Amino acid sequence: MENTKSKGKLWAILSYIFILWIIPWWIIEPRNDFAVYHAKQACLLFLLGIIVEVAGTIIPIIGWYLIVPIGGLLIFILWIIGVFNAATNNKKPLPVIGKYAEEWFENF
Repeated sequence: MENTKSKGKLWAILSYIFILWIIPWWIIEPRNDFAVYHAKQACLLFLLGIIVEVAGTIIPIIGWYLIVPIGGLLIFILWIIGVFNAATNNKKPLPVIGKYAEEWFENF
């Protein structure tokens, strides 16, 4: 039991690294609720990063100097919060966007 919990914690932390959220969500740990919860949070954070980069690329000047730097900083802050929550065994949603991950990815 303890080994399963620590393995779930490891995958929860690793899910916040780039696209590794796919592994605990669908491949290795689909039955570990803690790992899957943080994988869903990380997935939404990853998608938000893509949206910020695309918006920053499409909108010249404002995107380059406002959207990408500010959006990137906010995503980085949310990333730190997510990793901290996973490392401390907290199953708390990320501020502002976390509730959407719970709603949108509920049936996955």
